Amino acid sequence: MSGIAAAGLGVAAWRDWGTDTLVVVPSALVVAVYVVAAASAVRILTGWGRACGFVTMTITAMLIPTAAQHVLIPIVVVLLALASRAVCRPRTAAPTPKDSSHA
Repeated sequence: MSGIAAAGLGVAAWRDWGTDTLVVVPSALVVAVYVVAAASAVRILTGWGRACGFVTMTITAMLIPTAAQHVLIPIVVVLLALASRAVCRPRTAAPTPKDSSHA
């Protein structure tokens, strides 16, 4: 994680981002997290919970245009997280099927 943070600071310095941009970046991440969380509520919950999740997802999605300039950043963060998970996850052998012929 510290490597990803250092890379982010490097990009910020390279792109000459000021504090106004650095404040918008976490906002774009918050919007992305809220939309995904509300979408999961729509999928998992039933009844009024699902309706509340749908309303929340819809209202939060309305914030996307305000963060559209930085929408690539959450996508890059997700891709980096998935890549680090794939690299750091221990490899396990596939389970072998049990032989049912000896029953």
